[in-house]
Amino acid sequence: YTDQIEVELGQLKEIDINLIKKEIPVQILSKPSKADIYLNNELIGSTPFKDLLLSGEYNLILKKEGYENLAKTIIVSTEEKVFDKNFSLELLPGELFIKSNENDSEIYIDNVYSGMGTVRKKLSPGDHIITIMKDGFYTFSKKVLIISKKINQQEVILEERIGSVKIISSPVADVVINGKLYGETPLNLSLRAVEQNIELSREGYRSYSASLIPNTEFEKKIEVFLKTNAQAKLDESPLKYKNKAGIEMNLFMTGELQLGSSKREEGRHSNEVIRNVKLTKPFYISSTLITEDQYNKFLRKSSLNSDKPITSISWYEAAKFCNWLSDQEGLDKVYNFINNNYTGLNLDSNGYRLPTESEWVWAVKFYKQSNIKIFTWGNKMPVKKNVGNLSGEEMKNKNSKFIKGYSDNFANLSPVKSYQPTNSGLYDITGNAHEWMNDYYELTNFESKDIEINRMGPLFGNGHVIRGSSWRSATLRELRLSYRDKSSNGEDDISFRVARWIGE
Repeated sequence: YTDQIEVELGQLKEIDINLIKKEIPVQILSKPSKADIYLNNELIGSTPFKDLLLSGEYNLILKKEGYENLAKTIIVSTEEKVFDKNFSLELLPGELFIKSNENDSEIYIDNVYSGMGTVRKKLSPGDHIITIMKDGFYTFSKKVLIISKKINQQEVILEERIGSVKIISSPVADVVINGKLYGETPLNLSLRAVEQNIELSREGYRSYSASLIPNTEFEKKIEVFLKTNAQAKLDESPLKYKNKAGIEMNLFMTGELQLGSSKREEGRHSNEVIRNVKLTKPFYISSTLITEDQYNKFLRKSSLNSDKPITSISWYEAAKFCNWLSDQEGLDKVYNFINNNYTGLNLDSNGYRLPTESEWVWAVKFYKQSNIKIFTWGNKMPVKKNVGNLSGEEMKNKNSKFIKGYSDNFANLSPVKSYQPTNSGLYDITGNAHEWMNDYYELTNFESKDIEINRMGPLFGNGHVIRGSSWRSATLRELRLSYRDKSSNGEDDISFRVARWIGE
């Protein structure tokens, strides 16, 4: 409505206006065609549809047998010369029925968890992916076609993942796996690739127990030398003890491990080549890094009442501390020095030393772990709260890299035992200070399937291995348990802990 009016000063003028709805050409199409059209619940025809409609808002419903109803709110506007819409109708859903021979297997449809063992679900017509998984079985995956108003029935038999395990013992022993007797050693077994609890026993001898997951690609081997009960009792040692310097030592039994990391692991460095290692000698390792007060006893200095890790000392100074500690307890020295020059190791010694890289990895990554983790807190970032002294928010103005959103309230070193230990009882595996290893640093670029017994690395080299993260650590690479590097000098974020073999 348009008009021109004149209003005089002080005049009240009333105008009655009746707006008239405008008719708009309307075209409604659908795929497929011949769908009934309802406007405001009134059947007005079927697609394709052409007519004039008054402008306004309408509730549109398209109906066709075999297809789902399509409901829309449409607005026929005077601003459009022609209202033209084309709609696509969806076929009515079909149904998928999946039954697995393993009732506790996990079933996924289009990568979405849908249930266990048996699943019945309505799906839109077309291709869908079903995936069925269970530990110890090969994953089943298949594309299935769903047809409208039809049932697609899938019965799946999962195939076991079988690995070879060779078990040898001296003397001959009974082998019990998960409570079932399999016979006497030596045995070559084909076992499902899930955790297997294996026990070797013989009357008059100390039983041996272990857990392993058979590998489908290579044979795993267990070789055990059983001790008589009398010998075992003779060799028994406390799980923990404190030495004369007040250092708490934790006992670790033997086992098999892998050094390095998978090439697919995010943050992996080229120096993390996989090595298979078997430890046959039980060993002690200190639960904490050596503190300033403990180190000052070696230097014959007064106590500082400091429980912070000693840092800024070289590998050779750490080795001399180990020799001094051996002297205090009447043990053989491990490290040989002539005229203050290091000349090598005494491998038959029962004295204190730095932990080997293999021992450290076994203690922090494998020992008492049902699942091998990438970090001390699990397998995923971000860093969980209160896991260690790292480069957090308090370091953002001091360190080039820091962990956003993480705070530990320490600008540098923190007292040992400030955070919870690992499952194996070791503190400060994440953060506080890197740790000297006994091993000289070695960089290899090929993987070996050979199993190295009590690996100690090369006898000589340039620099020594350091493991673990520190108060300066913020990167994914350093936070992982597989991280390794080398150093030749003492740094303000490198410390050490001590270890020793039990000996006979």
